[in-house]
Amino acid sequence: MARGVYSNEAGTGSVPIAHASARTGNPVTQGKVAMLGVFLDTLVVSSATGLVLIASGMWSSGLESAAVTASAFAAGLGSSGGLVVLAASLLFGLSTLISWAFYGEQCAAYLWGPAARKPYRVLYCLAILGGALAGARAIWAWGDLLNGIMAIPNLIALVALGGEVARMRSARGADR
Repeated sequence: MARGVYSNEAGTGSVPIAHASARTGNPVTQGKVAMLGVFLDTLVVSSATGLVLIASGMWSSGLESAAVTASAFAAGLGSSGGLVVLAASLLFGLSTLISWAFYGEQCAAYLWGPAARKPYRVLYCLAILGGALAGARAIWAWGDLLNGIMAIPNLIALVALGGEVARMRSARGADR
């Protein structure tokens, strides 16, 4: 379940930062775009990876993280399977570094003003260095903890704003 949160960040409140910066006249449509991203990522990427792990039998190999996925893809595709996982992992890592730099900088500027952007960037680069030096288990543990902490205020906000979303949806339906 924790890895599923990493794949699409549903419920953590981070992706709305990017969608809120979109220029759109209809926030309901933008919300549907956001939901489509979660649906495609979960249905296509996560389900396909899970099926490969099960079909290859590698899910019970004792391997962890990208090693089990690379072994599963290699079992089905030969040596090119490992390259597919390597390329996907590199792209995932790069896109994660870029998006989280944006999310964090936006949050820092919101909480402490625009002057917080540069110190945030320095701290972010130091955190990247720390992550590069740490082991996979430590990184996953920190990520699980921080995602869990981040989800708490977002879930409270979702409950608090549920009525507003319903009103916006009803108003949109009345405009048709």
